[in-house]
Amino acid sequence: MLQSLFSLLRIQPWAMPLLMCTILAGCGAKQDASFLPERSVAQMGAVSSNTNLNFYGASRFLEQASFGPTAAAVDAVQALGITAWLDKQLAMPATLFDDAVLKSINPMTDKSAYQWLPDHFFNTTLTTPDQLRWRVAWSLSQFLVVSQAKVQPFGLTRYFNLLLKDSFGNYRDLLRDVTLSSTMGFYLDNASNVRAGACPGCAPNENYARELLQLFSLGTYLLNADGTAKLDAKGQRIATYDQQGIANMARALTGWNYFYDPFSPFANWARFDMQMVANDYNHDTNAKTLLGTTIAAGGNPASDLERVLDILMAHPNMAPFVSVRLIQHLVTSDPSPAYVGRVSAVFNNNGKGVKGDLGAVIKAILLDPEARAGDDPGAINNIGKLREPLLWTTAVLRGLGCTSVPVGDQGYSLLYTSQQPLNAQTVFGFYPPDHRAPVSLLLAPEQKLLDTSEFSQRMGLSWNLGNNPAALQRAGCQFDAMVSALNTSPDFYLNEVSQRFFRGAMSPVLRSAGVNLITQFKSNGNSPALVASGTLVFLLASPAFGAMH
Repeated sequence: MLQSLFSLLRIQPWAMPLLMCTILAGCGAKQDASFLPERSVAQMGAVSSNTNLNFYGASRFLEQASFGPTAAAVDAVQALGITAWLDKQLAMPATLFDDAVLKSINPMTDKSAYQWLPDHFFNTTLTTPDQLRWRVAWSLSQFLVVSQAKVQPFGLTRYFNLLLKDSFGNYRDLLRDVTLSSTMGFYLDNASNVRAGACPGCAPNENYARELLQLFSLGTYLLNADGTAKLDAKGQRIATYDQQGIANMARALTGWNYFYDPFSPFANWARFDMQMVANDYNHDTNAKTLLGTTIAAGGNPASDLERVLDILMAHPNMAPFVSVRLIQHLVTSDPSPAYVGRVSAVFNNNGKGVKGDLGAVIKAILLDPEARAGDDPGAINNIGKLREPLLWTTAVLRGLGCTSVPVGDQGYSLLYTSQQPLNAQTVFGFYPPDHRAPVSLLLAPEQKLLDTSEFSQRMGLSWNLGNNPAALQRAGCQFDAMVSALNTSPDFYLNEVSQRFFRGAMSPVLRSAGVNLITQFKSNGNSPALVASGTLVFLLASPAFGAMH
């Protein structure tokens, strides 16, 4: 595909090194000095007199707290200030999937049901006012995983609505809702979890219990409050739990099943729109010891679930485990222990004696000095994360001003991404959170998705942008404005690109490469639209856009 793109645009071999920079952006190393942002005051944009926040800092903040900066969003952050903007977002009601139509679509016979979720997900991320809530719910969905690999579309939208509702609530309530979710009950089999002897051959199903411990709450090894591993006298990591702990957790969670409704349509066969209900007969009422605490005999499904939540929330791993996951998805893949420690302290006490307040935790993550240090492009900034495919896609669309995903005349999206929402292939998500870059050994989980196929898809965007003006107009994209800027002058065009995609501070090296690309594309007879799209795609393939520093 790349070779065909080069042929279409008639790209000469000299342009290849810029493309190679894209691949290097996935190595997890510090950003190459040549791609560092321009530090001049003119490039950073005007400073708001009310908040003392410049365009660069507001844009960078929105990369962490939304699905990508837009001119209007930057104006709002500059006018309100980061703290007030966060408070406004935290108070904003949730925009939920209006998914009633999915109830009437049988996904076994009508595959359009499987396209409904990604279409509506991407379109919502482009325009919804509650950007922070959606960004946090997306982050939660990547470690509290359910997947289209097993679950039908209506179950997935119901589950994401659950995450949206609970994004700023208490983590204990979120774990309860996840545990009782019919979607999760199907995905990890807790709806099939019954006590031994409840029927011939019946035994507890440990799938959900294992992942609740390993992926949703505590992790496999004991942690210090700053997220570093606790070590025994021999310098070895200490296991959080053992197989017996998993077995006892499964026993404590027996007795839940779907609400039985023989009249529900097939798309909602498990009553995904309702929590699971308790069946006392299927529950193990014997005593269970979990993480050193005994749950007394005689409990029912609901009371034992509350005791499980008590035990999990009291465990010292809970705060650093959840804090690291959220920091990684919002701000930086490899947070310092000090950063984790500060956020963990807020998880343990929001200032009012409440543990697990996600709203307070999110605010602490985004306001932390380590998160905000890079708002000054002249400051030393060693933190950040790679743009995973989905966030790359939404940032490009929002930067173009699109109000929906462009769809061609044949009904196909013009911007395909290899990372589809709620479609991870395993319960471990799209990538392991402890994946390290091979050279720097920094944590770089998102790098696992940045392969040749993903980059081929990104480069293919050039042809789609340059040859589908009607589709772009239907989607509300402002690509015509970029072509018009190019017709004015290369500098005018590059200023537009810098403002939309590089926080108004495109590096001199990248700007020079952009001038050369424009010259090359023009000299080979490409249309203004293809010159604009080809240059843009190569610039967006650089480390300066691929890594959010």
